[in-house]
Amino acid sequence: MPQISVIIVASRRRQYLERSVRSVLAQTGEGGPLEVVVVKDFADEFVDGLANAGKVVTIDLAGGPVGDYLARGVSAAHGDVISFLDDDDAFEPSKISRVRRAFAEDPGTVYFHNGMNLRYDSQQRARGLFHQRTGRDLVIDPRNHPSAAVDRALSLSLPINLSSVSVRRSLLLNQLGALREITGSTDFFCFYQALSSGMRLRFTSEQLTTYYIHASALRPKQIDQEAIRLFDRLSRDQIHVHSMGLRLPESVGARRVARSMFTEFQFLAVNLHPRSRRELVRRYSEFLSSSLTLRPIFVALATPILVAGLFSRRLALQFLFVGRQVIQD
Repeated sequence: MPQISVIIVASRRRQYLERSVRSVLAQTGEGGPLEVVVVKDFADEFVDGLANAGKVVTIDLAGGPVGDYLARGVSAAHGDVISFLDDDDAFEPSKISRVRRAFAEDPGTVYFHNGMNLRYDSQQRARGLFHQRTGRDLVIDPRNHPSAAVDRALSLSLPINLSSVSVRRSLLLNQLGALREITGSTDFFCFYQALSSGMRLRFTSEQLTTYYIHASALRPKQIDQEAIRLFDRLSRDQIHVHSMGLRLPESVGARRVARSMFTEFQFLAVNLHPRSRRELVRRYSEFLSSSLTLRPIFVALATPILVAGLFSRRLALQFLFVGRQVIQD
């Protein structure tokens, strides 16, 4: 059975870290080696105590992009397979045993992505815009209609959320330099690397990860103050990562996917600061008439923004912010 290393990245959000670490240490049905690596930029009594007891490995950094945190964790890990976990998410008890089985049963699998539960910090299930099906059973195999499978994965928004991603460590070892550069969209980074490998990618609808939505960040009074800044960062990160995808080998349509996604997020970046709701609608309409390729993941996000823009610029910005919460890495 493959050895699993879980890399937890913790930056400034110390109030959630203990919950994440406990969810890993509480795994059930386990019979193989499990390593926990926590990369953080603050002292934490709980985690540091576990490190002193030899139960986790800690790497302390002074700050930097999230890609550098992940690269440090991958370099220090010893597992054949890496499972990622954001410091404010959690694993379901059977997560690691399911990941171990997936990679053990198929040596040709290089990437495994599971579905997720969406919850508020109160443990209440997220509804409305957050209540979506976040996983499907799908295999992307270079020998079996790869383009159709890649298109289906993107149309279902499957690659999102790094806490749902597990990869073979070898996939990232020769890309640590590129990984260190990125400040976000690490889920798509792993997706592109897997696409370019020529190996199989597997998606399961099993909800093995809990993605927490921090309800305090969704209060209307914070929308005008934070929405544009957060979505601006999202678009900048996405454009950077998809431009990396354009440089990958022409394997399983990786460059084709990157080119399409690159165009879509460029459009979103241009539309972050509309002067009016009329301008927002006009720009979107122009894009619809000029773009030859629109992926459903983009339409799913942009259509509510268009409709909201017909009534209120503030409402449109709220949709932008909600989209950021749902698809952030």
